[in-house]
Amino acid sequence: MKHLKFFSFIISIIFFTVLSICLYAQDSTALKYPQKIILKGGTELFGKIVKQDSLFVQIQLNDGKLIKVPKKAIESSRSISNEFKKIALNQDISLNLYDGTQLNGRIISVNDSSLVFKTLSGVEMTIPLSLIDISRELKGEVINGIYYRKDPNQSHLFLAPTAQPIEAGKVNFTDYMIFFPSLTVGITDFMSVGVGVSIFPGSQSQLLYGNIKITFLNKTFGENNLCLAAGATFANYSSMDLPGTSLLYGLATFSRNPFAVTLGFIGADNHNGNIFLFGGELRVSNSVKIISEDYYNPQNNVGVYSLGFRFFSDKIAGDIGLFYYNQWSDNIGFPFIPWLGFTYSF
Repeated sequence: MKHLKFFSFIISIIFFTVLSICLYAQDSTALKYPQKIILKGGTELFGKIVKQDSLFVQIQLNDGKLIKVPKKAIESSRSISNEFKKIALNQDISLNLYDGTQLNGRIISVNDSSLVFKTLSGVEMTIPLSLIDISRELKGEVINGIYYRKDPNQSHLFLAPTAQPIEAGKVNFTDYMIFFPSLTVGITDFMSVGVGVSIFPGSQSQLLYGNIKITFLNKTFGENNLCLAAGATFANYSSMDLPGTSLLYGLATFSRNPFAVTLGFIGADNHNGNIFLFGGELRVSNSVKIISEDYYNPQNNVGVYSLGFRFFSDKIAGDIGLFYYNQWSDNIGFPFIPWLGFTYSF
């Protein structure tokens, strides 16, 4: 019962955190700045809503012309310039224009009708806001004018965590081997909480599991980054007919594009000895990594070794690999366990 109460408490924290993020994301100043207004039928207007009543909206177009549009004729509208006013100057972003052009660089200045943009290659240009379809922050690294996409699941190897944190407000949905989904939330920039439950069809008891990680050092020096973290992982069956288990761990992750190395120490709550973790990541393209996650227990000479790939975009990461257990006999046939993992970052 205590375990169920604890999991209920953690799930409540995650629920209210996600709810707060959604509420915070809503824009209360959408009428103040220029907007893209889409009329029923597909016509697009760019300008300011300067006056409205219960039936009509008066719009000042970008060329200064005033028009009056019935509210019932408007399909949707969204603010254009307020999103850029919230972006810190000299922050790396990507701009998508309506003609399909994508520009990576930084906003130098912005007003109600246009912005000055400097590309990663150093070219400055003035872009009317009415030409911009969408913008997003570049989460990766820019090295020598080249943008390297950030791995959305860099807080984990295949299964084990790295010392790198999840940003505050970020939510990662992960599914291991189809039957083991979980949800991890960045509570702050240095602490994350994750919970999950297995989904074995027809089973009367499911596995409940969770994780808490605190990154107490996240230091960048030059092109290098060092993170130190500690945390706990726990699991139990929903029927509580077997004793649960918990693990305490400490981690260190050193990263420098294109590689990262994670060293860890795992202390179990039994008498089987402690486990050492060795992890490695090597970026081979802007969307692919080679990953290895290895465990060794010197007391029992037990080792588990793995090698595989991670394919990722800005929000999605998929892992495929093979695990090998050194205590298996030589006559068991295919000596590897296939591994599949999926993560979506909100």
